[in-house]
Amino acid sequence: MIVRVEHLTGRMHMKQHRCQQKTEHIAFMTFKTLTTQRPAYLFDLLCFRTTPRLLRSSDHRLLHDVGAKTVFGSRAFCHAAPSIWNSLPPYLTDDFNPVFYPLLNVVSKVTSIINLFYPSRVTFFRACDSFLLS
Repeated sequence: MIVRVEHLTGRMHMKQHRCQQKTEHIAFMTFKTLTTQRPAYLFDLLCFRTTPRLLRSSDHRLLHDVGAKTVFGSRAFCHAAPSIWNSLPPYLTDDFNPVFYPLLNVVSKVTSIINLFYPSRVTFFRACDSFLLS
C-alpha cells in the first residue's frame, strides 16, 4: 500500500482545522457566558483571577484556571475555558469587545497562516494541542 504525503498532510490539516473550530467555539461560549451570565451552571464554573498584590497582568481579565490532574479532566469546561481565554490576545478579552467573534475569526485565521510558515513562532492557540486533538 502506497501512502502519499498529501494524504497525511491533508489529515493533519483537517485535525488542526477541527481543533481550531473547537477552540473558537469554546472561546465564544466563554465570552457569551461572561457577558450574559447565562447559562448559570457555566457561569458558576468561571471566576476571574485575583492576586494578593498589584501585577502588570492585574489589569487584564484573566480567568482562574483550576488545573487538571488527568487528560480527561483537562477536557472539562472549567479547565478548557480559562486555558483558551487566557491564551487570547488582551485586546480581545479586556473590554468585552462587542465584535469579539469576527475578531476571533480574523485572529485565528491569521495565526493559522503564520503557523503554516513559522510553526515555532506562534503560540496563540497553544492550549488547543493539549486537550482538544484527541
